[in-house]
Amino acid sequence: MTGLARWITGLSLTARVVAMLAIALLPLGLIAVHQTNQTVEETRALERSAFLGAAERAAREERNLLTKTYGQASALGHVIVNYRDNPARCGEILASFVEGSAEHIFAGFIPLDGMMTCSSNGVTQDFSASPNFAAVMEEADVRAVVRAAGSQTGRPVTIISAPVRENGVFLGYLSISVPTILFDEMSERSEMVTIALLDREDRLFASPRGAGGEPFPLPVDLSVLDRNRTGSSTFIARDEGGERRLYAIIPIFGDQISGLASMPIAGDARILATRFAPVLFPLIMWIVSLVVAFLAVDRLVIRHVKRLEAYVIAYSNGDREPPANQMDDAPGELRNLGESLRTLIAQVAQDEADRERALDEKSVLLKEVHHRVKNNLQLISSITNMQIRLAHTADARAALSRVQERVLSLAAVHRMLYTAASLTQVRADHLIDVIVNQVSMLGDEKRQQIHVETRLEPVALYPDQAMPLALLVSEATTNAIKHMTSIDAPSRLSISLTLDAEDQITLVIVNTLHNLPVATGTDDAEDVTSDGLGSQLIEAFAQQLDAEMNVEKTGGLYRVALTFARAEFSEEDAPQGN
Repeated sequence: MTGLARWITGLSLTARVVAMLAIALLPLGLIAVHQTNQTVEETRALERSAFLGAAERAAREERNLLTKTYGQASALGHVIVNYRDNPARCGEILASFVEGSAEHIFAGFIPLDGMMTCSSNGVTQDFSASPNFAAVMEEADVRAVVRAAGSQTGRPVTIISAPVRENGVFLGYLSISVPTILFDEMSERSEMVTIALLDREDRLFASPRGAGGEPFPLPVDLSVLDRNRTGSSTFIARDEGGERRLYAIIPIFGDQISGLASMPIAGDARILATRFAPVLFPLIMWIVSLVVAFLAVDRLVIRHVKRLEAYVIAYSNGDREPPANQMDDAPGELRNLGESLRTLIAQVAQDEADRERALDEKSVLLKEVHHRVKNNLQLISSITNMQIRLAHTADARAALSRVQERVLSLAAVHRMLYTAASLTQVRADHLIDVIVNQVSMLGDEKRQQIHVETRLEPVALYPDQAMPLALLVSEATTNAIKHMTSIDAPSRLSISLTLDAEDQITLVIVNTLHNLPVATGTDDAEDVTSDGLGSQLIEAFAQQLDAEMNVEKTGGLYRVALTFARAEFSEEDAPQGN
């Protein structure tokens, strides 16, 4: 599982529902963003189109004046062709035109040689030395030139020149001067948009002043004008003061004179808000839809699932009381589930109470069984003791004593079982200590003079191992004591019980060696035990424990060691009383 998958599976139900709802509503949000963005773009396009239309209407008067001037220049050119050799008459015609026009202040004909002899003011002037004169004459096309000071008038003028031809032969230009101040006045009369005029080199020659007398705000980068001079168009640029403005450029007289309109637009903060507006409103709609959908899912599902979760957590923490019914307002499916869970918790709580009562009763009965078995075994031991007193031979008394010791060993096991806190386990170290003390105290005074040492670690065993271990210890200690009391000499008996980290139990019994071993199948052992039954029982109990038994005789000591694994309780392996 990848890190992302683990992260997703670790999310709560609420987080997953929110995530799924967000994903489900996201396409609607994207569609809304797209549609809103389209609407905003269309609105902007309409705004630009409206501004461009207003600029076109505002520039109509300037365009009409220049177009009319060109038409008049062409018409005068056709007239003066007949008088080009009569400068006086030619000048009278042009002077009459200028005097009759309120919009023009000069008119003159410039022939191919550059010597103007026909003019409205009667002044002769040679233009052949003017810059680009030859190129202009070679061009032989309509021209519009802006001069800050006309050579004949000394005033700012816009000169419209129309080519004069006779029978298709270019003869020169008929030029008419329009005072620039007229364009300023026209722009100032405009109520909607003010227009500034630019020549071919993007030089401003007619511009209205603002309300405070400020100059017309040209773009700081004039190259945008050339890029947009392909017809009427709009563009956004910063002016020389750093303000963002919307500009409209309009052809006034071909590509030689252009009109430029300007209006301020929103500041950077407003632009930022406008830029994010297409996203903001759909985002708000998406968030509101997400919240509403989540509240609906939470009210219908999530909060009821959390209640069920609280029921289960409380139950797992030990609260067995059936939860109060708090799901009346839940959907039918969840309400039925909650009711089923409450019923299940109540049923399990009742079953646990019944099982606890049955276990208590079983414990009481089991304690009573162990108590009665112990009493019966002690009764048998008492009867055996009476029989020992009535026995007439030493062999009979010895045999009955061995039986009594075995019975008392069994009684010790049952006594420890019913007195222990747990009925399923017996402390083997306590059991061995009781058996060794019991065996060493029974019999004559020689037994009580034997030095007994015990080193027993705490080991808990189930009854299926405690029983054979107790009987084995009883037989082994009895054999050792009998051997050591048969000879009048100092004797020592040592018993140790250890448990290692691998749950291996080791029992070691060491006694002083005089002549005879503790428990083997030899004839000498049978002399000590009378019938060799003790040796057989020790081997049988060792096999029952699945123990590895090792017998050694070294340095005047007899050592018996058993090693076996501590086992779990199993009814099939438990002793059956045989």
